[in-house]
Amino acid sequence: AQSSSQRYRKKAIRVLDFMDEMGVAPNSYTFTALFSSVDGAKATMHLLNRVRQYEHQKPGVHVYNAAIHACSRVPRGASPKFRSSRKNSNSSSKNFSTDWQTALKIFYQMR
Repeated sequence: AQSSSQRYRKKAIRVLDFMDEMGVAPNSYTFTALFSSVDGAKATMHLLNRVRQYEHQKPGVHVYNAAIHACSRVPRGASPKFRSSRKNSNSSSKNFSTDWQTALKIFYQMR
């Protein structure tokens, strides 16, 4: 079964697909809004890779900021144990580590 995060990410990708079919070029507002539908490092990187495929629109500061913020959100459907580990600043959770490292990587790509 898919988590709700996976469903939202797929819907975000479908929005881009539909815009392509209709000949509507997405812009930074579109991309920023789409990042509000995803959470966690994996989903964020999936969408960011898709955004980078548009040659006419290079991701700007607002898009990168939305991507970094998406990394900080707890994935929808995450277990209560995972959610509580995210609240603990001393957490050694692998997923938490991956999320902040991905956010840092995105930050450095922004420059």
